[in-house]
Amino acid sequence: GHPHTLPPSATRDLPLSAAHSAVLVIDFQRHLSLPLSGLHAATPRSALPYFFDRVDAATAALQPVLAAARGGACGGGVVYTVIEALRADGRDSSLDYKLSGLVLGKGAEGAEVLPAIAPMENDVVIPKTACSVFNATNLEYVLRNMGVRQVALAGQLTEQCVQSAVRDAADRGFLVTVIEDACAARSEEAHARGLEGMRGFARIVSADQVVRELLAESAPEQAPVIPSATLPSPPPPPLPPRPTPRSPSHEVLAAVTAVRAVLLAGGTRLLRITVVDPSGQTRSKAIVLKDAAPAALARGVGMTAGMAGLGIA
Repeated sequence: GHPHTLPPSATRDLPLSAAHSAVLVIDFQRHLSLPLSGLHAATPRSALPYFFDRVDAATAALQPVLAAARGGACGGGVVYTVIEALRADGRDSSLDYKLSGLVLGKGAEGAEVLPAIAPMENDVVIPKTACSVFNATNLEYVLRNMGVRQVALAGQLTEQCVQSAVRDAADRGFLVTVIEDACAARSEEAHARGLEGMRGFARIVSADQVVRELLAESAPEQAPVIPSATLPSPPPPPLPPRPTPRSPSHEVLAAVTAVRAVLLAGGTRLLRITVVDPSGQTRSKAIVLKDAAPAALARGVGMTAGMAGLGIA
C-alpha cells in the first residue's frame, strides 16, 4: 500500500501467512540442472561440482517445503516456472535467450521439472521465455487470482533468474521470501552475490523456517499487510417528496408569454433555469426556448421565492 497508509513499524520481514502465500520454484528442470545432459551435455559433475551438488542439496531442502505448501492451508500452493517456448520452433523466445542458447521449443526434452521435485495435481507449471518470469508470463495475474500476497522463492540461478523474479515481485507489491538453501548458483561467490543483491527486496530464510510458517496453526497478527478494502459509504438520506406544481396565475402566464416572445425575437435559443429545491440542493436545467410552451416555462421558472438564477443564451 501507499507508505502513508502503513504504520511506522511496517516491515517486509514478516512470516508467511499461509492462506495468502505461494511457493515459486524457478527453473529446476532437466535441461539446466544435470551433468552430461541438456545445457551441460559436455560437462561432467567433476567439472562443475559446486553447482551440481548445490542443485541436489537445494531440491532436497525444497521437498518438505513443497509438501507443506500442498497441505491445503497454502492459498497459492506450488507454482513452477521452466524455460520453454510457446511454439515448437522457439521463435517466441526472447532475444536474450536466443543469444544465450536457451531456446527450448514447446514440448522439448529437458523442459521437465526435476523428478525429485516433480509437480503434482493442482501444482501450476508456467513456461517462460525470458529471465524474469514476471516479465515473460502471466504469473502475476495467476497469483492475484489465487489471493496471493506473499511469495516464497527457490530455484536457479540465484544471481540471475531468482534475483530477477525477487526484484520484480517486490516491485509489483508482493512480500517476498527467499529460501536460501533451496537456491543454486554455479559458484559459492555467485550465490552470495545473488543473496546480497536481494536483501533490499526480500527476507532471506531457510527451508525449515518456511515449513514452520506454512504449517503454523494460525497466521501471526501482523501477517495481513494489505489494507482492507474501504467499506462503501452509506447511501444519502432520501429527498423529501417534491411538491405538486401549481398552475400559474393568468398574470404570471401572460408575463412569461411576453418575455418568451421578446427572447425569441431577439434570437435567444436556450434558457437555463437554476433553482434551489426544498432540500437545499441547487438544480439547473437548460430548455430549448422555441420548444417550450409558456405554461411549462411558468411552472419551470417557478416564479417562486426559491429561484436562484436565470441564464439566457
